[in-house]
Amino acid sequence: MNRLLVSTLCLFVIVATASGEAPKLVGEKLILTRDGASDDFGRTSEWNGPGTVRLGPNGRYLLYSRKSKEMVKNDPSGQPRQRSVYRIVLRDLKTGSDKPLPIPAMLNDDPIMILMQMNMFNLAGTKIVTSAGDDGDGDGYVKFGRKSSMYPVIYDIATGKTTKLDVKDEIVIAGFDRTGKSILVLNWSDRGKTGSLQMTPVGETNFRMLSVAGLPRGLCPTADIMAMIVMPKPGADGRLDRNVNLILFDLKADRKIVDLSEQDSPMLIRFKPAWTADGRYLYYAEMQRSQPNGDSSSKGSERKLITRVWDAKKNQEVALLDGLVPIGTGPGKTTVILTGATSRRKMTGIVLHDAKSNTQHLLRDDDVRLISASSGSVIYAKKAEDGKEPIYSARIVLPKAG
Repeated sequence: MNRLLVSTLCLFVIVATASGEAPKLVGEKLILTRDGASDDFGRTSEWNGPGTVRLGPNGRYLLYSRKSKEMVKNDPSGQPRQRSVYRIVLRDLKTGSDKPLPIPAMLNDDPIMILMQMNMFNLAGTKIVTSAGDDGDGDGYVKFGRKSSMYPVIYDIATGKTTKLDVKDEIVIAGFDRTGKSILVLNWSDRGKTGSLQMTPVGETNFRMLSVAGLPRGLCPTADIMAMIVMPKPGADGRLDRNVNLILFDLKADRKIVDLSEQDSPMLIRFKPAWTADGRYLYYAEMQRSQPNGDSSSKGSERKLITRVWDAKKNQEVALLDGLVPIGTGPGKTTVILTGATSRRKMTGIVLHDAKSNTQHLLRDDDVRLISASSGSVIYAKKAEDGKEPIYSARIVLPKAG
C-alpha cells in the first residue's frame, strides 16, 4: 500500500486563512437535558464518543439511545431482576416530544451503539431503518444468546407504522445506502462465525447477497463505495480472530477496492470512518503502538490514537493526524470534523480538518464531548454548573472566499 505520511505538528493547531478569518462554531442550541432522576442517555462512557445521537437530514428529528432501570421478570439469571435496559428514542425537535421506536428494548447496549452509527434516516428524513429483536419469551426484552434473534425494520415517522423485512438471524444490522433507496443488511450466526451482507431496494424483497460479508462503516456520499469491516474467520480452534480488516468496497461492482487497515476490532467499531462531502477523502482511526526502539509488538509499547486520511482518487494515504478521531462530514467539500482523543474514553474538543490543504482549526477546546457531526452540524455534551451534561447542537460556518 502506498502511504504518504504527513504528520501534524501538534494536536491542536489553529490555521488562519489569508484574510485572517477562520471557521466558527455558531448557533448553539440546547436540544436534550437530563432530568437528574435517571441516566437517560446511556452509560457514562458513551458521553466520551459517538454512538448515542443521530440527527435527521432535515434537522427536525433526532434519534438517541435512552437507558432506564426496569424490572425484568425473565432475566437470564433465572430470577426477576432490576436491569439497565436500552431503547432507541425519536425526538421531534420542533415540538420537543419523545417517542420510543416500537421495537423491544435491549439488555445490552452494544448492538444499539452499532445500529446508531448506521445510515438510519432516508434522505428526506421521513423513514428510519434499524434492527429489532425477538426476545423469545414475550416479555419485551431482547436477551442476546438466549434463543433471541433480530430482523430489520422500516419505521415511517408520519404514520408510526413499522414494516418487518424478511431476514432473521442471531445478529442483524441494517441501514440505508447513501441514496436511501436501498437497504444494507448484515446478518451473523453462530456468534459471528458465519454471516452475509445483503442489499435490497426499499419496498422489495429480492435481496442480493454481496461477495464480502462485513459491517458497513462509512458510505461515500458521491459514489457507491463504502468503508467496511470484513468479518474475521474462525481459526483451527474455532475462535474468531480479534483483529479485523477495514477495506474500501465497491457496492455496484461488488468487489473490494483496497485494504486500508488491520487492527483490534473494538477500535474500528467504536470510531466510524468519515468522508469529505466531495467523496474523495476518507478519515479512519487507528490505535498506534510504538516504542523508542521501534518494536511495536513487545510488551509495554506506547499506544496513541491517530487518524489516517485516505485519498480515494489517488488511492493513497495523504495525511496522518495525531491524537484526533473522526466524527463526521464537515462543511464545504473537503473537510471532516474530529475530536481530540488521548484514549478510547477520553475525548474532548471540536476540530475541523481540511484534507485538500492539510490544515486544521480548533473550534472548541473546553470540556465538550462531541457525539455527532454531519454536513457541518455538530451535536455535543457540555458540563453545566450543576454537574449535569445537557446536549447541544451548533453549526460550523466557513469564512467567505476572497
